[in-house]
Amino acid sequence: MVVTVGGNIGRQTNMYMLPGSAVGAALHAINKELADARAAHAIRFHILNPGPTRTERLIGYAQMLAKQSGISVEQVEQQLVKDAPQHRIASHRRARVHGRHDPLDVVSPLCGRH
Repeated sequence: MVVTVGGNIGRQTNMYMLPGSAVGAALHAINKELADARAAHAIRFHILNPGPTRTERLIGYAQMLAKQSGISVEQVEQQLVKDAPQHRIASHRRARVHGRHDPLDVVSPLCGRH
């Protein structure tokens, strides 16, 4: 099993995040083609979408939208939460093993391990 962390921005593009949308679309396309090519070998490909995640990019995006819309950053975040399937903004927790992200924190929910 191959798990890639991605998001909806590649499928639901946003004019304010075109570079991220292009990268996301490429990730989805590559993931699908690899999945099709390796399916006969029982290799599965998944894209894990954590939803909106509190990162510097999201904070900057919320600040820009707030300024353009004449509303507060909190109001922008409330709209993001309302629109997100999980109805939350994920934290940007960084679990590390030997200075690297721990892949089990990403794949455990997919595998039923907690």
